[in-house]
Amino acid sequence: MATTPSQADRNASELWQRSRNAVGLKIEFEIASWPVLLKKSCAGTLVMWGYSWSAPARRDGGFFPGTAYGPTASEANAPRFMLRRPATAYSSASAPCPTAPNVKP
Repeated sequence: MATTPSQADRNASELWQRSRNAVGLKIEFEIASWPVLLKKSCAGTLVMWGYSWSAPARRDGGFFPGTAYGPTASEANAPRFMLRRPATAYSSASAPCPTAPNVKP
């Protein structure tokens, strides 16, 4: 699991380590600076990284589903999640609404 050398991340890593040890699972941590981890994430070489997004001002609810949209792999879609049905659903949901034909009264 990738993590930064900050105190908060060290505390979280220790908690992960204790929790995994308690159930008999092995976990290794890759500690690096945030810019290095971001480069590795964009290159697709990180297995697991516990960073998070915060919502922007966009109010249509499309930001978070967009982070798992297949065509944005290695950009907003850091884990490279690609499944055809969710991608199709996201594409159709984010398409502009069709305009009504001009109707003369």
